[in-house]
Amino acid sequence: MVLLLYHFVYAGGHPDEWGVLFSTVLCAVLFSFKKADNLMRKLYYDKRLFTMSIVVLAICAVPHLHTSAMTLAYFILAKMFYPSCSMMKEWEESKESRKYWTEHPDVLPSYYFH
Repeated sequence: MVLLLYHFVYAGGHPDEWGVLFSTVLCAVLFSFKKADNLMRKLYYDKRLFTMSIVVLAICAVPHLHTSAMTLAYFILAKMFYPSCSMMKEWEESKESRKYWTEHPDVLPSYYFH
């Protein structure tokens, strides 16, 4: 929703920009939770974060593709905070883990990258 709002405001302020179409279509496709979850899972296990970051910086330098760069940067940022499959599985199966994580949120980062 934040990305779609950003695209709406950007398109309103820059009506002649055609580059907003690429990233708006990507955001609209990812409005489905299942597709967005699939993308985040694929990005989570992809170890080429540095390469993706360089691509985002290069795209940002190309005229008309500012919104595409912002969209990709947002996905990279979300990738860093998306929980792993093992963490989600443990959350669903174990009530003790759920209670422990709720009472001690400071230990959550150590479980994110297992």
